[in-house]
Amino acid sequence: MLWIIPLREELGDDDFRPRLFEKYLHAMYFGRAYYWVPTKPCRLLPVHYSCSCRYIEPTSFYDEDGEEKSFGGYYLPYKTIKKPNSIGYIDVATELKSVERPLFRNKKWDEEIPACRIMMDTKEKWWSDKEKEEMILAMENTPYQHGDFDSEEWYDSYDDFC
Repeated sequence: MLWIIPLREELGDDDFRPRLFEKYLHAMYFGRAYYWVPTKPCRLLPVHYSCSCRYIEPTSFYDEDGEEKSFGGYYLPYKTIKKPNSIGYIDVATELKSVERPLFRNKKWDEEIPACRIMMDTKEKWWSDKEKEEMILAMENTPYQHGDFDSEEWYDSYDDFC
């Protein structure tokens, strides 16, 4: 089985919010989703959803006791906004292979992707295995701590970082 996400125009490089079914397919295909546009009829765009951050502008204010407080001046990762990370288009006829996908259970939402046979690209993983560690390092120097960044709360429900 090969699930393809049709687009009217190219995905581009801008941050975007993958829909729930896109996240599901991303997990099912070991950290990649496949996009198709009408202008490239026999080609697919494999995309990994990489982490994306926003800059929190520095600001200062005075609290009710007259003490100056500072906030911002650091990067904060988005929870659901992702950066599309692709290696370019692949040929449907020559660059796909059959793969057994074992059962994958998501711990956060207690959902699972059943074991199945899928068609996926023959390319090696093109994204860094250290995405999560890089985001943790970026967060370590921030004064803002919303929960534990290393916890599942910071990652989409279907991310398995494969």
